[in-house]
Amino acid sequence: MSSLPVPNRLFALRRATNEEWIRRMGGQALDTEFALSISGADSLRLSLEDVSLMDLPAVLRKVLAKFSSDAYKEHLPQLDHFRRLATSHPLIPQLDARVLEELRARQPDLGFAAPDEFHFYEVDCFVRRRRRRTCTLNDLSTAGVYDDLDELDGWADPLNGVNIQAHVQEDPLGPPRPLQQYVVADVGHLRDGVSERYVLTAGAWFSVAASYADYLDQVLARVDDETTSYQLPSWDGAWLAEHVEGNYGEERYNRHLSAQPGHVLMDRQPYYGPAGERVEVCDVLTKDKNLPASSDSTDRTT
Repeated sequence: MSSLPVPNRLFALRRATNEEWIRRMGGQALDTEFALSISGADSLRLSLEDVSLMDLPAVLRKVLAKFSSDAYKEHLPQLDHFRRLATSHPLIPQLDARVLEELRARQPDLGFAAPDEFHFYEVDCFVRRRRRRTCTLNDLSTAGVYDDLDELDGWADPLNGVNIQAHVQEDPLGPPRPLQQYVVADVGHLRDGVSERYVLTAGAWFSVAASYADYLDQVLARVDDETTSYQLPSWDGAWLAEHVEGNYGEERYNRHLSAQPGHVLMDRQPYYGPAGERVEVCDVLTKDKNLPASSDSTDRTT
């Protein structure tokens, strides 16, 4: 739980609102005639002054009016862009079937990411299990997951019959979870002649406003692909663990890369902005303040 002593902007809580679910929030109410303090998640809790049960109908009318109001759009317009589907939503079986279809077709656009509440950069490897069979990989690349499903013979029920567990060295990070909770999918759906967008992340389905999804597609289409400009060393987790000091894979890789002439390690050295805002600019920079553009030809991690 995080709290602020005085009213402030949401990012001052050091919560990445574009990445994390905010499951519960509370604080002092701006409208003191409504409540002294307010908090909510699945239920609403108000702190009131000099209120009796006889006043309850009037209080509930105020709550309903606040709930029906669209005044939140002035400060939190993004709330309308995403809505989580309840697990009982009738559309979920169809969406799950679409993901299973794409998975079995080995679609390259399907992604995989760790949903666990730990820092992904601490992970050394991911262990996949099906019954008594296991596979170990250093990342969650789409091609690697498909290859694992081949080795595990897990295509009969890949989403629920195959479990994944993150590890740092020999120690597990969190419990094993079904592959379905690691899938990141973007699924289009046509209902009553209207195109809708749904995304699956951390095992939960969200509807995304079509206008917002189209806006993001247009923004991303304007971003130049500079991938081929940065010829970084290949990641060899076993070699890094043996030759480079560090507590987890990414730390060792960044140290290895920054050891090359003209490179500076910037990992976990964030820029501090107002009200507790922190931004990690990059992991490694050249002394000319550019991203590394080439690797040492004698690199041992290829």
